[in-house]
Amino acid sequence: MSLAFNARQKIDLAVKNNIQRLPDYLLQQERVVGAMLDPKKLVPLEKGNFRYNVTSFKVFQLEVNPVVSIAVVNSEGNKLQMHATDSELDGLGLVDDFELMLDATLIATENGLVGEAFLG
Repeated sequence: MSLAFNARQKIDLAVKNNIQRLPDYLLQQERVVGAMLDPKKLVPLEKGNFRYNVTSFKVFQLEVNPVVSIAVVNSEGNKLQMHATDSELDGLGLVDDFELMLDATLIATENGLVGEAFLG
């Protein structure tokens, strides 16, 4: 059985105070990624790499527990990019073709934070 999904989300968050501090905020990778995901399920590895235990879900009677490795890179002085480098289903030996795609960008602009995320 094949199961697939795609999701796309955009953010345009206006910031009124201390806007000049946004590029420095984006350098705090664990804090930013934790704000976008559930920080209780995020495990920092080495600089710029995290492991994330995605919220489990049920497909028929099968409990699915995805675990995703995420790489985070800062660039251009005002941009943070995240992408999944590896994914697996924890506790399921019978599923060997699971793949989770994540690609997200968050940019500090003169008006606030803008970004886009793709999940599939």
